[in-house]
Amino acid sequence: MIGLAERLRRALLAHPDGARIIAASQLSLKMAAISELAMSTLVGRGIPLRQARLIVLTVLRFTVGYVLEEQAGRPDTDALDGFDMAAYAAAYPTVMAGVTEYFQPGRTVDDLFRDCLEQIIHGPAAQSGPRS
Repeated sequence: MIGLAERLRRALLAHPDGARIIAASQLSLKMAAISELAMSTLVGRGIPLRQARLIVLTVLRFTVGYVLEEQAGRPDTDALDGFDMAAYAAAYPTVMAGVTEYFQPGRTVDDLFRDCLEQIIHGPAAQSGPRS
């Protein structure tokens, strides 16, 4: 699932409006084929159909949404005019600490995407203890 989502993200990012186009195409045969492959693979590995559908739907919607945000771009200078970063940091210290802690040197938005997928697929409880 993670590899599938990463490939989908790369494909969407390859086109300036890739995520917006996919988000607006509810009857996309390509997305149906991706869902079929992912669901049938999970079901083949013993995941109940309902759970497989929910996992695939969540991963695909997360991926498209993530790319929508990436393709929206950063705020321009007009949007940042008057933004007080110090006041923001003071009002949201835990958010700022989390962002700072996560983005240590060498860590990228690609890492963030993958780590978010891990949370979706494996769940927070599975991530908090040792993995086998």
